[in-house]
Formats: sequence, C-alpha cells, structure tokens
Amino acid sequence: MTPVILSRLQFQHLVLDSLLENVSSEKISTRPESGKWSILENICHLGRYQEIFLERIELVLQGEKPLFERYDATLDDGFTEWTKKDFEEILQELKISRISMIQRISALSEEEELHSGSHPVYGDMTIRAWCDFFLLHEAHHLFTILKLKA
Repeated sequence: MTPVILSRLQFQHLVLDSLLENVSSEKISTRPESGKWSILENICHLGRYQEIFLERIELVLQGEKPLFERYDATLDDGFTEWTKKDFEEILQELKISRISMIQRISALSEEEELHSGSHPVYGDMTIRAWCDFFLLHEAHHLFTILKLKA
C-alpha cells in the first residue's frame, strides 16, 4: 500500500483527540437543530464503518468483484449497537478497530491491492481506491464534528 494511504490510515482519526478537547458530554450527545447526527453519532458511524470497510475488503479479496450497496447506518443494527456503548468504550473500540484495519491493509500484496469491487455511484474501484474513499468519507465526518463542536 502506498505510504500516503498508510500514513493517513494511521493518523487521520487521531484528530478526534484534539477535536474533543474541552467539549462537554452534553454537547457531544446533543443533536443539532437540523436533526442531523450528534458528535457522538458521527463517531459511532466512523467506528462502525471501519468494521463495514474491513468486511468489504475481505469480500473484494475473494476475487469476485462484488457490487456493494451504499451503506445506510439507519438500516444497520451494528450502528445502533455502537450508539448504546459508553463514550470512552466507543473511542477505545474505534482505535482498536483501526489497528486491525492498518494491519490488514499493510499486509496486502501489490496484486491484492488491485482487486476491485463496485460502488453504485463511484463504479469499479481497486482496494487502493476504496482506501482513499474510506479516508475521504472519514475526513468528511471529522469536519462535521469540528463544525458541531463550534
């Protein structure tokens, strides 16, 4: 895997530590007036989506070019389970899951990185492209958290 992707996988999510400094638990769990997700729900989504991402990578590695539906957290019992956890547990599990992701991605051969699966909007993507997609998706939610804490 490219050093840039591995570096982003290793460090991007750690910005949560500084984003959450001096943010009250009430602010973390309160939805904005728009009714969109709270900071907590965004973090739960990031943790759950890491699990979904790893599952998808394993399916891609089976070599059958799977077509994935868009992920919808509102239809995912796993996301609901994440929202029921204690906040500190959520943060810890997100970090532990990330270590597993980094280990799995960094162990891929160059040939495996070129296996592909299809997204309904973005089309056929190699595992490298899926990693970029994952990281950009995560960055969007991190930016959302920054806006919500303001």
